[in-house]
Amino acid sequence: MLHKQRVLSLGWVLVAWLFLSPPAWAGSDQTLSQRLAEQVATWYERAEQGDAGALFNLGQYFRKGVGIKPDLEQARRFYLRAAELGHPEAQLNLGTLYYFDGGTPNYDQSRHWWLQAARQGNVDAQYQLAILYLKQPDPVPLDALAWMTLAARAGDTQAVKAQALLAQELSIIPAQLEARIRELGPASDSVEVDTFSQPVARAGENNDASEEEPSDERGVVAESDSATQAVSHTAPELPQEEMVAVREQAAGGGFAVQLASLSEQAVAVSLADRLKQQLEAVLLGRTIAVVPVSSGAKTAYKVRVTGFADHSSANMLCRELKQQQQPCFVVKG
Repeated sequence: MLHKQRVLSLGWVLVAWLFLSPPAWAGSDQTLSQRLAEQVATWYERAEQGDAGALFNLGQYFRKGVGIKPDLEQARRFYLRAAELGHPEAQLNLGTLYYFDGGTPNYDQSRHWWLQAARQGNVDAQYQLAILYLKQPDPVPLDALAWMTLAARAGDTQAVKAQALLAQELSIIPAQLEARIRELGPASDSVEVDTFSQPVARAGENNDASEEEPSDERGVVAESDSATQAVSHTAPELPQEEMVAVREQAAGGGFAVQLASLSEQAVAVSLADRLKQQLEAVLLGRTIAVVPVSSGAKTAYKVRVTGFADHSSANMLCRELKQQQQPCFVVKG
């Protein structure tokens, strides 16, 4: 309670500053400054009463730095209070701050808050959550495909492309996928969303956010992941003879165990060589191949253990690899 009062007291100091000081944008319309100050004051009044929309708007205000320097810690505090009240956009943005702020993604916090938003039908959260389930240290392919499918069925164009790629690569039985979707299905109730500004930007959109804030476009979360080639960086194409060679390496069986996916061929080859040495005792002579997978003009380089005739044998090796702290999942070869 004392912490809440301190945060709100800071807000009233800020409101007074807005009224008494010249705006940070020199030469702009004084009327805009007055209207903004009045709006911020209204949000603080409503925030004191536990209004989730007002708390979210204050989070946006501090994150964007409208007329003030962006303050991500203040933004996080207001997002957190709104998220705890069930505001889906606050949950989405809070999870995004946890992913990007601090240098190393906080997978647990990002997953927790994106999951809350995704269950309320927030399509951006469903998409981000799907990518996270592939990129986290212990990937969960079934949940990744389930959330991406939900986002695609909601009409999200990026999710439609990514879902098609995932469905092609992952050896998941359709009935198993539908059962998981029913288990994860979004709840019908959601909090009414206020309209100060849009949630964290989607790729290609501009919401006038500060250039100094952590990047929050989808493409950054997904840039090195194989499942979302539509939003990943373009990788240089291999010479034709090398493309043929790696395809021949991968043609030994119907299933493979994927260890990594990278946008640079040289990095993928280096990783494959290193893993061959590190995992020699587990691989028992099996081949690690770098397999290029293209979507339009974009190519990802998959590091895979190839040559499995059936899913069960591939899955058995994957379990052994996880015991050695090596993330992996089974894909069609």
